[in-house]
Amino acid sequence: WSLDGTPTDCVNVALYQLLDAPPDAVLSGVNAGYNLGDDLTYSGTVAGQGYALVDPEAIDTVAILAPAHRVGFFGVDVGEFTAMSTPLGNIPVATEICAALKKASPHIQGRRQVFRQEHAIEVHLPFLQVAFARKKRSFRVVPMLVGQADRETVAAVATALKACLPRERTLVVVSSGFTHFGRNFGYEPFHGANILEQLQKLDQGAASLALQLRTDEFLDYIERTGATVCGARPIAILTAFLQGCGRLNCKFVAYANSADATRDTSHCVSYAALAFEAAIAVEPARATQTAAPEAPAPGTLAAADQQAL
Repeated sequence: WSLDGTPTDCVNVALYQLLDAPPDAVLSGVNAGYNLGDDLTYSGTVAGQGYALVDPEAIDTVAILAPAHRVGFFGVDVGEFTAMSTPLGNIPVATEICAALKKASPHIQGRRQVFRQEHAIEVHLPFLQVAFARKKRSFRVVPMLVGQADRETVAAVATALKACLPRERTLVVVSSGFTHFGRNFGYEPFHGANILEQLQKLDQGAASLALQLRTDEFLDYIERTGATVCGARPIAILTAFLQGCGRLNCKFVAYANSADATRDTSHCVSYAALAFEAAIAVEPARATQTAAPEAPAPGTLAAADQQAL
């Protein structure tokens, strides 16, 4: 087969038009353009590994918390519009949930103008649309942009989410890069030949605290290191929201840096995919008491996650 398009277009046509079942592997070899990894520049391969865990048949509502990049404001804004659109189609907004969130907290407003030209929510929508289309499923979205937020706001928004989001069949997505490194980002805490290794260690410290749902310590870490994690406040809201939600399986899914593709460590961004899944309940008759695993020390990941990272 020959296709007039990018390597990613080739994979999409094969997966969704030619093959009856997904292949065991995809080989992207020499071609006249970018390779498959570069064509998904830069965070797409990491996001894809995260979305591979999503089961569309178990989800009706997707709440997306993203940092605002274009407009400065304090607090959180929900989308007061009826749908969001991509070239793949329209996605209805859960307007009644957005309205309930506004009523639940004075820290949440509905200013439509803050969503104009904002990319942090929209980049996730095609992943969701493709995943749900493969299962012939639809979903509604709760778009939320997070501006400047102190710890009181983080806690208040997390409480509002607990009160307003459906307790079942709901996926919460946080849009965030990890460390933005380089002069253009105003962040160059280290120099030398091992910049990627130092960035990895820095990101590992933030990811570890997020996976342990240690909201205050996560924010302390961001403030102490100055790590330029654009979605630090949305991540903090998520960790506060998940506290008290029962047993969770928290795992480190994927990690990459834009310098993996560009080979330019003077200007690069790290990306990570973290997953928080509800643990499967054990029937009381079969339950056995076991000692809880010792939590990793602050700033460290469990051995399995360290190996993945």
